[in-house]
Amino acid sequence: LKKIIEGACLAKDGLYQILFVTNGKLTQDEVDIYNYLRTIIFDEGVSQYTTLVRTRFPNFQEKETLYDDLKRMIKESNELVELLRSCRDFIYVNNPSLKEVNNNIEIFEETRNASRKELMKALSSCGEETYKAKGLNSLSQRIKEPITKEKILRRDLATITDNDPHKELLATLYREKIEETKTFAIQVIHTCIIEAKQTEIQGDSYWQRTPQRTPTNLPGTSDVATITAAIAGAIIQGLFTVI
Repeated sequence: LKKIIEGACLAKDGLYQILFVTNGKLTQDEVDIYNYLRTIIFDEGVSQYTTLVRTRFPNFQEKETLYDDLKRMIKESNELVELLRSCRDFIYVNNPSLKEVNNNIEIFEETRNASRKELMKALSSCGEETYKAKGLNSLSQRIKEPITKEKILRRDLATITDNDPHKELLATLYREKIEETKTFAIQVIHTCIIEAKQTEIQGDSYWQRTPQRTPTNLPGTSDVATITAAIAGAIIQGLFTVI
């Protein structure tokens, strides 16, 4: 989650395509993260810019085998059906290690090149539109004031001169105010995420359309804390643009 949010913050001009990579069978955690993308971090529009990439699939060039795997996933759960239906595309590739192909360089390179072609084919069919991270842009409006205030405080802190008789006291006061402002911004982020969760529970969303996913199964405290920390970290690193 942290890497996803940092990547979204870096993509200031929008996201061209998200490659959601899964190593083998989709786990419940991976399904949940995919849905966090659609319901909390961004919105459901991001699905049209998301390609699911199934790696480590040796027979990825055999269509019949791919169909069999798809049928297996469809039978497993309604959640997987919803995921497959919502994403823009779903492709299979294989990225073996040299050890897995008995150190055969020729097979190694041939397999990886074929996989690369599959990825490029998927990307070339995406068109030129980009997805704007609406959820993060909306959030930026709500934290604009505290973030701006923090920048001003940091600027003023840097102007304290060594000749000032009260420099230590002033520096301490400025640092305390900076921490207070930063804490407030993080609280705003946390509130926004909680509100997004509540909206998704009440509205016509994935969580409501999937009966077995009750509110108690929604992102828990640890997930919210992770998302909050990731956005806060992006702000501190200067990755998050407040507009």
